[in-house]
Amino acid sequence: MDNHRLTRRHMLGLLGAGAGSATLAGCGRERPEDDPAPSGSAGESLSGAVRVALGAPNPNYEAFLNEQVTVFNQQYPDIEVEMLFYPPPEYANAINLAFTSGEAPDVYRLTGPSPATNMVNSYRNDWLQPLTPFLTDEFKSRAFAEGTWENPDVSGLFVGEDVYALPLESMRYTQLRILYCNRELLAAAGADAPPATWSEAAELAKAITASGDDVHGFGLSGQNMVVSVDALQNVAGPPMSGIAPINLTNATSGASHESYVGAVDFLRQMAADGSITPGYESWDAARPIQEFALGTLGMYIGANFHAGRIRETNPDLDFVMGTVPVPDSGRGGYQRAVALNQPYWGMSKTAQNPEAAWAWMDFMSTPEFQSAAYQALGLIPALEDAIAPEDMTDDTSRQVEIMDETLRVSPNVASNGLDADQLLSAATGAAPNPNAVELYTRSITEDVEYAGPAGDFDAAFDQVIDDTVERLQSDGLEVSRDDLEFPSWDPLQDYTG
Repeated sequence: MDNHRLTRRHMLGLLGAGAGSATLAGCGRERPEDDPAPSGSAGESLSGAVRVALGAPNPNYEAFLNEQVTVFNQQYPDIEVEMLFYPPPEYANAINLAFTSGEAPDVYRLTGPSPATNMVNSYRNDWLQPLTPFLTDEFKSRAFAEGTWENPDVSGLFVGEDVYALPLESMRYTQLRILYCNRELLAAAGADAPPATWSEAAELAKAITASGDDVHGFGLSGQNMVVSVDALQNVAGPPMSGIAPINLTNATSGASHESYVGAVDFLRQMAADGSITPGYESWDAARPIQEFALGTLGMYIGANFHAGRIRETNPDLDFVMGTVPVPDSGRGGYQRAVALNQPYWGMSKTAQNPEAAWAWMDFMSTPEFQSAAYQALGLIPALEDAIAPEDMTDDTSRQVEIMDETLRVSPNVASNGLDADQLLSAATGAAPNPNAVELYTRSITEDVEYAGPAGDFDAAFDQVIDDTVERLQSDGLEVSRDDLEFPSWDPLQDYTG
């Protein structure tokens, strides 16, 4: 299965899932005998109320979804859809309170800034009902990523043998990392294209800094260093991430892996030679976007949505999006997408009218709805046929090219089951301090060695993993260190289970 080849005609196999929200094999609950069967009924035969909850990151979501309710009611005039919008920081608490108070929504968004509402934790809390009974052949024949319904190991929507979530946007898109480059500053430094390797990037950053007053070659968020470091590490070795990275090729702590050491030393040297904007140590995640839009920053690594923010702030800025540069020795890995799909929507186990709730979820899984979501919100959809090439903006087209070139599906520990996922969470939660992010942030900002302290961290964290395995086994969980290892995985290929 070739999961990463993305064609403009079909708008790509845009894949992905949030960490910790992927397939859970062999741990599904039995469905109660009164679980609803798929209705397959005409719109006018369904009636009732459906309450839909989500954390809306901006007012555009509210306007778009309220508009889509009107479209939905043209087919289902007797279903009343009530949209419940929450500020993202408040969403997890609101959902938890809704379930504990008996006022749970019928359909709710599983993604958000907090993992508390994701598919795994929602399943653990017994909030979700399986969607498998609703999945008709027609539904499964829609243009979801190949393997979505056939390969639970990488689908991202399964718990055991049942589907518990549906996708909307591509997590592959949300996991995209881009090297944003100011064309004018590149040209002033003698370059006509983004750098391809770490040494080219370092030389170009130094040349940009020397090319004029009040300009610097590279930007970095000192308060959110993980974005740049993990992006660089991912292209250098088996992709890892977070405060306690684990090398899934051999189930060992990976903070001192050569890919991390190389990425940290690359950034540390640029900071030491003055190529990174002074004061970056206190920059938050938004500051590189702002500085880049002002035209004083040559390059920085950012997310997909930064392109829109930059154009809103400075429509006249001429910039190009490039791929994250790789080590001079060559690529050792790819940006990671931990499943084929992002589990975006779930149905509450307490839904009062499951057939009506499914009608709304089915509606959101049509190319018409997902195409409208792209037009209104810029969300790259899960359905591969939802956007025609001529409807893509130039920025989207370029980002699609970068996704095709730089993202691959990687393993997710959750695919080994709920116990394995708990092992990962418990071990990470008990990781030594200072953690890996704190170690490399200090190394870059204070120009001190990283490899030695990272090695000490790995030795301590490996012991934490062993201790956690022993503790969970004594609690009756079926776990072992093997749950963290995927020895057949080639980091230069899509993982297929």
